[in-house]
Amino acid sequence: CFAPGFAGVLPVFVSIDGTGSMDQVPYHLQEELPKFIELVTEQDVSYHPNVLFTCHDDELVLPPDGVFQMSQFEAGAPELLQALNEMVIPHRGGANRGEAYHLSFYAAAFHTRLEPYERDGTKGFFFMIGDEQPYYDAQDPAIYGTTSATAQAVFGDVIQEAVTMRTSVQKTLDRYHVFVIRPGHTSNGKDTSITRIWQKLLGDAGGNPQHVLEIEETDAIVPTMALAVGRMHGEEPDELVDVLRSKGVKGLASAFDFLAKSATGAWRKFWSSPVHGLRNRREAQRRQSRDHSPVVRCFCS
Repeated sequence: CFAPGFAGVLPVFVSIDGTGSMDQVPYHLQEELPKFIELVTEQDVSYHPNVLFTCHDDELVLPPDGVFQMSQFEAGAPELLQALNEMVIPHRGGANRGEAYHLSFYAAAFHTRLEPYERDGTKGFFFMIGDEQPYYDAQDPAIYGTTSATAQAVFGDVIQEAVTMRTSVQKTLDRYHVFVIRPGHTSNGKDTSITRIWQKLLGDAGGNPQHVLEIEETDAIVPTMALAVGRMHGEEPDELVDVLRSKGVKGLASAFDFLAKSATGAWRKFWSSPVHGLRNRREAQRRQSRDHSPVVRCFCS
């Protein structure tokens, strides 16, 4: 994701589980995800949000050319909508536990570059949206992951040995704030044991286990993402809600209640506490980067 000369570029990587157990959630995201760009811009978080999405199924069921799709970073809602309309949602999956989540982490870790991070250490955002456990049939993501055969078949990479899923998550965490969203209206979205597995994986990889979010309402997924990005960029919760409410966002009440009430420990303190110093720094960056013409687009490496 490179846009030299612009300080306000915000890279966002969204991974969508496109298997049958996700029910209508992938189709909902296909329609609603472009609004995320508008919401982030309206919140004054960034004038140049760039969104990349992936869609995966089950590599044990589908061939390599059908199990994983990946867009480029799209800078505008119309461009993102067009790319999403070209996405094929397989809606398959196999009679096993787990899906090919490791492919999206591998892609983020080894097939994206973020100019804001390389310039000043500013991280992007990574959202994994799925209902299954991280890896197949309870296999340990610290041992299993992207094999050399899969890396070559899907990405054209030649690697000597498998890259474990935990390694891919660790490398993604180096440059992204990582969130895992578990939608409730799916086959496994209410299985709290799966939530705990994801929390352990994020914690073991050096991430925040509280960034595994169980979201009951499908309409609340996109506003939850927008609120999380806005809050981590220093915006006040009440102001974020006012902006999103003015846009008529569906699921806003549920999203805010979830983030404000279900969070515990450091995440609750972070969500509810003032962050004026961070906000002032973000405002300085926004003044530096405020340029509405042309649209700034990032590209995958």
